Amino acid sequence: MKFYHDNSVIKHGADLKEIDIDFQSKIVVGKFVDIEKPTYIDCLNEGNKRVFGDKYKPYGVSDGNN
Repeated sequence: MKFYHDNSVIKHGADLKEIDIDFQSKIVVGKFVDIEKPTYIDCLNEGNKRVFGDKYKPYGVSDGNN
């Protein structure tokens, strides 16, 4: 862990084309990409709703009877 701590450089938003991991060089870390995507459960519920219509009860959604 000390090696990674001592050899890491934080560069948020760095261009991924310019980042490289080479022997004996610094390791670039940071937040490079931030894309909002739906969760697996949201996609599952949306797909099943299209297939089964109004008969489908979404998974993970409370109906007040739990």
